Amino acid sequence: MIFEKKRELRAKEKELQETQTNLLAEKDVEEVKKLSEKCQKIIDEMNAIKDEILELEEQEEKNKNDNQRSFNPLNTYSFRTNNTEKKDYLQRGEKFNSRFNVTNKNLDLGKYVRGLVTGNWENATEERNAFSTSAMGAIIPQELSGQIIDYARELSLFAQSGVKIYPMTSNKMTIGRVAKDPVFSFKGEGAKGQEVSFDLESVDLESKTAYGYAYVPIETIQSASNLREILHRVFAQAIANAIDNGLLYGQETDPENAPSGIMNDDKINVIDATNERYDDFIKGIGAVRRNNGTPTVMAINADTEEKLSLFYDDNNVYREAPESVKALNRVVTNQLKHDEESGTNDALIFDPNAIAIGVQKEIIVKMITESDKCIENGLVGFQIYAMLDGKATQPKHIARIKNYTGVISA
Repeated sequence: MIFEKKRELRAKEKELQETQTNLLAEKDVEEVKKLSEKCQKIIDEMNAIKDEILELEEQEEKNKNDNQRSFNPLNTYSFRTNNTEKKDYLQRGEKFNSRFNVTNKNLDLGKYVRGLVTGNWENATEERNAFSTSAMGAIIPQELSGQIIDYARELSLFAQSGVKIYPMTSNKMTIGRVAKDPVFSFKGEGAKGQEVSFDLESVDLESKTAYGYAYVPIETIQSASNLREILHRVFAQAIANAIDNGLLYGQETDPENAPSGIMNDDKINVIDATNERYDDFIKGIGAVRRNNGTPTVMAINADTEEKLSLFYDDNNVYREAPESVKALNRVVTNQLKHDEESGTNDALIFDPNAIAIGVQKEIIVKMITESDKCIENGLVGFQIYAMLDGKATQPKHIARIKNYTGVISA
């Protein structure tokens, strides 16, 4: 059942990708609106399927190992609101704003930005009332920040994969990290039991500034009926790319001011690619399973996806992936490195529960209208800042495949 749902999800992901491509190429306003609505419908359907997969996986995990679940430190974090227990991380489908005291419930990002750029606040009274500035530029209200973060969650490799996202109310949050799993043993009736211990260490999520920028034509801001959708997409894509790239690799040029990078964690499994059929991915699955992990995600870049899709036998018949690989949720992201000169690629096999992400609630947006590029091309530039961090909480439940170049044997 889980496998069938994941296959259905992959089909929806492909449909969404095709629809988004058509949306970017479409110039007719009415068609753009229809395609935007179709994208949202597909995203809603994908979220429903993800919820079903999550429920099935949770039930399967519960049935397999109820005892071990109690030792997962991430499951111990919770707080109570109105006498109802709520987990400290965002559950799938839960909105970012649900964790904060948001008073403006119906703000429209398109109306807000159009008012900032043109000074026209017609039919945008709430947006005008929410407007504020600082030395850094125009500040996006908290509700709109939450909307952008939610959209970015749909685009990010990690959020798509089901990695837990923790809303941070300050720039630091301490979570648990499993250094060594507990080991149980049998005993005779009345005999003394063996003491069970496991290594648990603390890890600090310390928010770092993720930065991106995007340009939007002035004509679009003034007249586009789907401005809200356009801005959500460009802002969220910039943030999603920053999340994925920073959490994957950190930043070589300024490591102190960026996440440490999961790929740089010396405790994760590393598979040096042999490029023999699907062997490297099967080895990644095995490495996670040998450490009592349950890998559910295979993250690859576009080059690796193409190489695997072109795998065929001596009779020129395309080969399907082995069942263990097909069962994984395949996520394609070009934030995974591809070296054009050597043709090598990175890939990841992992359990989403082995990673945690913290995101602070504010996004700051500064508008640029006076640069040469903006003046010459009739554009409005937006600088986007977000505060976030991420760490591996169970490194041995993650496997990095290095230097994959493609299938070289049938």
